[in-house]
Amino acid sequence: MKKFSCLFAILAITLTSCDKSDSVISLSESNKQGILTFSSIEELTSTVQKVNSMTPKERTDWESSKGFKSLGTICDKFYSSINYENFSNLDEIKSFVKTHNSQIQLVEDENGEISCVTQEYNNPERYIMNENRMYIVGSKVYRVFPEQRKVSCDIANITELAKIKDFSEISKSQYSNFEVTERSKVSSSTNSNDQYFERTEKKSIGSKNYRTIVRVEAVTLFWNSLGMPGTISYVMWYRIRNQSQFIVWWDTNASTTYAPFNYKISNGSDVFTGTLQNSLLGGLSFTVNDDDISGYIGSYPYHEAQQSTAFPYIVTFDGYVYSTFTRNNNTTTITINLKYPY
Repeated sequence: MKKFSCLFAILAITLTSCDKSDSVISLSESNKQGILTFSSIEELTSTVQKVNSMTPKERTDWESSKGFKSLGTICDKFYSSINYENFSNLDEIKSFVKTHNSQIQLVEDENGEISCVTQEYNNPERYIMNENRMYIVGSKVYRVFPEQRKVSCDIANITELAKIKDFSEISKSQYSNFEVTERSKVSSSTNSNDQYFERTEKKSIGSKNYRTIVRVEAVTLFWNSLGMPGTISYVMWYRIRNQSQFIVWWDTNASTTYAPFNYKISNGSDVFTGTLQNSLLGGLSFTVNDDDISGYIGSYPYHEAQQSTAFPYIVTFDGYVYSTFTRNNNTTTITINLKYPY
């Protein structure tokens, strides 16, 4: 069991309020860099939540309607074009990733196993930033760097920000009007319970291995507006990743059936419950053909804290995930039991 929150929660911590209705986003008329422009942090936040709940087809249609293509979509498209079975050794993979490191990267998990994933794969802003990792909010332009830093400046300096090749250049005197912030991480839970848990199961088809990783997390959202004090609320988040192992692990489409999910969380004072189910099918499961499935359980304003500002922890959770992989007309199904405590 772990107690440190994943980077998916970054947006919820570093940004602010969320509108109750969908936001309308337009491209800036003053630049030709394909940068999405938001009138406020509230509009940005609600849009990030919106696009992260879309299917890939819905998201690409949405981007097309804005005349925009996100870094996330660019990386996803390149990733899906890779025939990873053509690699014969790890050195070939490392060389390929180095050549295409603007779109993909290698990451190592706590067990020492290596996966090839897209750039910013765990950043919820990946579908609203452009290829140069930039977006505009009000009179400020923001750029996200791989070094876990976010740089902002006035729109008047947008060209200078776009020209920077490496984050190390920010220390130069000519960039003294740029503001640098850490991409925040959620603190660990103050309780003995877990703020998140992960379950992983593996199976094989012949000599090829497959695995499904499910992460369930209690996330804290800090809402405020224009620098004024705000409120704290909690939401449950889930992520299902399907992978196949061809030298390293690669994200691989599978037919995944999941939910209903039921949970109970607490911050030591308040207790909240919720359910994720397919209401269109009478509360039955969802079935999705994808390699990465994620979303919030519930909708704004989520669970508003009444008596405490402590980070939430999971009290109970139950549900199942079934991912079916296919290779050469053979199939295998991985079952993950999400019962907590286990």
